[in-house]
Amino acid sequence: MDKEYARQLIEKYFKGALAPEEEYLLLQWYESEIKDAEAGQLSTTDIDVLRERMRYELKRRHSHKRMVVRYLAAASVLLALSVGSVVHFSSRTVPPGVVAEQIGPGGNRATLTLIDGETIDLSKQQAGIVVTDEITYLDGSKVIENDSKKSAKSVATGLLALCTPKGGTYSITLSDGTRVWLNSESTLRYPARFSDKERLVFLEGEAYFEVSNGHASAARLKDIGSGNWPFRVEIRGQRVEVLGTEFNVTAYEDEEEARTTLVSGKVWLTDDNKQSVILTPGEQAIRYESGFSVRKVDVQESIAWKDGYFYFNDTDLDKALKQFARWYGLEVSPDRKNKNELFSGKISRSIPLADAIAILEEISGRAISVDGTHVSVR
Repeated sequence: MDKEYARQLIEKYFKGALAPEEEYLLLQWYESEIKDAEAGQLSTTDIDVLRERMRYELKRRHSHKRMVVRYLAAASVLLALSVGSVVHFSSRTVPPGVVAEQIGPGGNRATLTLIDGETIDLSKQQAGIVVTDEITYLDGSKVIENDSKKSAKSVATGLLALCTPKGGTYSITLSDGTRVWLNSESTLRYPARFSDKERLVFLEGEAYFEVSNGHASAARLKDIGSGNWPFRVEIRGQRVEVLGTEFNVTAYEDEEEARTTLVSGKVWLTDDNKQSVILTPGEQAIRYESGFSVRKVDVQESIAWKDGYFYFNDTDLDKALKQFARWYGLEVSPDRKNKNELFSGKISRSIPLADAIAILEEISGRAISVDGTHVSVR
């Protein structure tokens, strides 16, 4: 954990907004990183009051005496940081080992494949691209600089592809104004310009869609009698059709299920067997070979990745580790024994792997090891 993130957690502590997993992370940080701290100008009385407040809260939260003592020892450090002290950091050894320490979180990483097959590595300093008559980053700078031939190719008839690797996310604003956020190991194929007949894109992996109520041309209006025309997403063996709505689609090749979760609006799903289902907000459709299964869900579990979190709600360890693997660039071996133990919790995607593993061990109650880039449950 870096100094800035530690300060953010400390601020949350004083506001009473520190989550259990963040509290655990602060404890680990205190134990491993703090070597020295210079206290601020608070009185002895102020320090004693703080210690008593912490003693009360921690006795309430933790029954193990050693845990309470550790937190009380950390009180002066926390207090010093809150009044602007200088903290000295040293190198850290956090289970499961040195390699895990060096693996940082994912970030803005993606490639754009043009219609002619040329691939462009997109800027890591940018979070997304916008498709208009040309392709730009969110700040308006050009993806393809000073090359009119390449720019012409990028908007020609055909499909472009936005691809994120392991540990990558990126967003795209399509030509109709629809915004799409791609999660790790995902590919969105799309036209530079939608036709008047349909808005059709192809997805592999996971993406969050914020679909625009697009308007068709005058020629199209004569046929449909309205300014709206459907937006369709083709995924494994099924099609999601919407007008204006927000939803998340998960369809990774290494997962048995394809899941569509509706946040707002309405979507219509059909599959290759001509089975169909309509979703309302707060519902999730899971597609099996036999058809669709619909259930009410906490939509945050499906969209938390877009807001920078892993969100587990009665999740088994195999599913959790798959999410870790995609974000931190790891390999994981599935184990059916892990499917019988469910847990819940929320972990930031912005912290290093070693810290994330430590929190996952705490909330799941299982020991997890990382050997090189392979993660497994001990």
